Amino acid sequence: MLLKKRLKSIVMMGVLLSSLILGGIPADALEKTSTYKNDSKFSFLLDSETKSKLLKKELILKEEVTKSGYVVTILDLDGDIYSEFEVEEISTEKAIENLMENKGINYGQAKKEINESMNKAINKYSRASYSTNVSTLSLSWMTVTNYKTHTWNTTKVQTALSADLLAYRSGSFGSIEDVKAEYFRVVNSSNAYLESSIARHKVGSFPTLKVPLAGDGVVAISTTYSIAAGLEDLGFSIQASAGGSYIARKSISHSWTYSI
Repeated sequence: MLLKKRLKSIVMMGVLLSSLILGGIPADALEKTSTYKNDSKFSFLLDSETKSKLLKKELILKEEVTKSGYVVTILDLDGDIYSEFEVEEISTEKAIENLMENKGINYGQAKKEINESMNKAINKYSRASYSTNVSTLSLSWMTVTNYKTHTWNTTKVQTALSADLLAYRSGSFGSIEDVKAEYFRVVNSSNAYLESSIARHKVGSFPTLKVPLAGDGVVAISTTYSIAAGLEDLGFSIQASAGGSYIARKSISHSWTYSI
């Protein structure tokens, strides 16, 4: 029986960017089912295939407003989750922390890189031939994350592939000005982890509208003998561990393209 592939993407946006989208969050949560239109405030979160299915009413769009942002869930006609996005705020300080962790640099070095990226983008727009109000420029840091579930028989491991981006949005226009850090990790698991991993992006030049991201690594899963035996048939290497458990290892990959 084929399992339906479900993807969950998180888009974390800075205060300036999220204020464009959220317009203020009420104290109490509000949930509603919406009829999707091409000019929906969530259009930039959706790929063309999802948009098409929503317009054809093959999928259902459900919005939930929370204290921290929007949760947008796409359901199929059976009520199962097709995809899900969260919109949350992230501060410049958090972008600095992410850069420190990713590059192994100190606070001062990370802050300098972040500020240089912001200043470069602001200067570009202030020098533009058209009129730009730099004081109201909707330029901010955002962390974009895509989730993928890897399935082998009854064993499932979820990975997250993320990147810290500097982005500009004004109405229907948007551009990505810089990429500062990428992350590839296992999430929501107590018995699986990545022993080695690398995340990267491939962009020819900035500004751009799309950022292709890729992550590779070796996943290690602590499991029982019977499950390990089944995983060995699927290409895992198996090693006995302490306490009668077994470690199953296999190379995995995760790729996606973020479009603003």
